[in-house]
Amino acid sequence: RDFCLSRGLGDVYKRQIRYMFFRESVSISDDRERWSLCSIGSDNQNMIDVKVTSKSSRDYAFSTDSFSVILEPRTIESVDRPIPFFCSFLDFSRALSDLENNRIHTTDPQSIRRGAFRYCLELAKGRKPEASERGFYDAVFYRNFEVEFGSRNLEYFEVNVDKFVSRHRKHWFCFLTNLHSLIELGSNSRKEMFLSIIGSCFFSSRVNKSIKYL
Repeated sequence: RDFCLSRGLGDVYKRQIRYMFFRESVSISDDRERWSLCSIGSDNQNMIDVKVTSKSSRDYAFSTDSFSVILEPRTIESVDRPIPFFCSFLDFSRALSDLENNRIHTTDPQSIRRGAFRYCLELAKGRKPEASERGFYDAVFYRNFEVEFGSRNLEYFEVNVDKFVSRHRKHWFCFLTNLHSLIELGSNSRKEMFLSIIGSCFFSSRVNKSIKYL
């Protein structure tokens, strides 16, 4: 805002900046959760999620994203100091091993918000569960999909898929492929409609990617 004012830039330009870099904001407030998240970045760059938490039922989805850097003035000011961090996962050694070996592992997976999306994104990144656990995770996260989207209108699913893909452009193709495979496992009466929406996302994502290089 100060940058715009100092250069006499108007509200239109400020709205353009917001559209270019502030991709999404989410605010959750109920008995179990109270937090807000803002995603910053552009379509061809990695996203940064800034999250402000009052209370949360869980701080991570999988063991590999349970690590958090402790931001303190001395951490930012000096590059020579070790960077302090903590791990929310109960078993630090297991979490570190999962990170080093690209394994998918978690506890209480049915409580992960947008769990089906998060699981398919992890698969898209090349991470996999243990062979003996793959069937379990597939079943749990398909059930997660049913709980979150099975009885909602199709537009709600389409909007959320589009938002997720726009935030994770780097992995859009493999994410949609894995989501398609996961939904194919189920027997929802609207399965073909869900799959058709994913097919449309494939097309729109390809078009958007091509336009960037014209």
